[in-house]
Amino acid sequence: MLFLLICSVSGLLLLTLAVHSLAWEYEHDTPLLQYCGYLMQHFHWVPYRDFFETSMPGVLLFHAALVTVFGTGNTGFMIADHLLLAVLLLTSFVWLRELSLSAAWLFVGWYGVFYLASGPWLLLQRDWLALLPASLAFALLARSCSPAVGAQLRDASLIGVLAGIAAIIKPHLALGFVPIVCMMPWVRAADAEPRGERWRKLCAVVALAALGGTLPVVASLAWLAHAGALTAFASMVRDYLPLHLQQSGAHVFLAPAAHARYLLVHALYLGGLAPLLACAAVGGMLVDRQLGEERRKQLLFRCVCAVLAIYALVPVLAGQFWDYHYQPFQYWLIALLSLLALPLLRGRAAVSACAALLLTGCWLYSARHSHTFAARPAKGGLVAAMASTLERYVPPGAPVQPLDWTSGAVHALLRTGHPLGTQFLYDYHFYHHVATPYIQSLRGRFLAELVERRVSFILEVRRPYKDVVSGVGTSDRFDALTRLLEERYETLYETPGYRLLRLKAP
Repeated sequence: MLFLLICSVSGLLLLTLAVHSLAWEYEHDTPLLQYCGYLMQHFHWVPYRDFFETSMPGVLLFHAALVTVFGTGNTGFMIADHLLLAVLLLTSFVWLRELSLSAAWLFVGWYGVFYLASGPWLLLQRDWLALLPASLAFALLARSCSPAVGAQLRDASLIGVLAGIAAIIKPHLALGFVPIVCMMPWVRAADAEPRGERWRKLCAVVALAALGGTLPVVASLAWLAHAGALTAFASMVRDYLPLHLQQSGAHVFLAPAAHARYLLVHALYLGGLAPLLACAAVGGMLVDRQLGEERRKQLLFRCVCAVLAIYALVPVLAGQFWDYHYQPFQYWLIALLSLLALPLLRGRAAVSACAALLLTGCWLYSARHSHTFAARPAKGGLVAAMASTLERYVPPGAPVQPLDWTSGAVHALLRTGHPLGTQFLYDYHFYHHVATPYIQSLRGRFLAELVERRVSFILEVRRPYKDVVSGVGTSDRFDALTRLLEERYETLYETPGYRLLRLKAP
């Protein structure tokens, strides 16, 4: 009765959200990546060479394809999101039903609601995109029972390619594929197969997976080299990313001791989902015991646990602990919790009661954690206001330089179709590690491009309304830029939240 109730409520909520979310306006990070895709698709700009960006090539190629197929509008974005969510739920259903058909149905409704109810700012985030190849890789592991070496090597190569796709989205997200690859010789072992034979197969499987993983990486680097962007990409990774990754989730750059404490505290917090992980640990023992007589299913379940453990720790590598960094962890956590359907429906009375209590509590807690249902204007209407200002005062196709990060200026350029004035989408790069030669060189490049390109319009989000950096080595001053704006630009339109500047007549 409880299982049917949760499945029914989740299914109804998922259908309701899927319909209502079509009216949402995506915001925050994804408009920035959509704008990168727009520059690539519409103006044929090449990332790293023509515009400065810290995201990996796979992310930018994805958004260029997304813009090409679905455009830059809200409805097209939401349709694309729903289609990709459907693909993820389908592949998840495929591998989960190998463990429990009931758990597969429970997961589809539960995770679908959790993802959509996270809100428009968390849809199609980078870390979530890597779930698509990860889920498909696990489906390849779970679906085939063949102990034949050839079949295992073929699937290991395909899983390796999928891991490589995850790596060009974010390199550390490929770590979650390690248990999937390593478990293959045991999940598919013949009943009488010698232990030594499994270890020999493991060596071959790992080698083929590693080889397959290099293909997407090499292909993306070859594309950058062909476009003349490889040197700029290497410089960004080598010289800028180590600086960028030192900030906290609140954009504060901490001293080493304070940063270590910050990492420890937030690693334990798990994005607010630590209580669910505690329940998953208890529930996992119930599920593992329930599968005790089905060795293959038990191994697959333990593989799920291993992947979950890896993605619980992966956000520490990024160091900011933003909500979307936990999206892979959320997916595998809800998958594990959905498997509580096994002891709930098949266990003895006491075990079933415990599973019912855990499942009910976790479902309610997840609903409290993720509960966005109403649509709202992007950035509270600031994006629409800036877009309206650009349409009113800036000629179509004229380059505009945003002075902002995630507060909506780049999103306004995306809506109006204006190209970027310089190589820089954001200005936060100029305000941290200001004493380092690399940041000073970025500042110099930015000022030189403003002058040399004679950028006619600048859209600046005022400081109280935009994300800014603070802490060790940061500054809120860029005196050379302030002087340049005062000398060469005049205010064309101004509000408390932003201002539009125009280049003065010679």
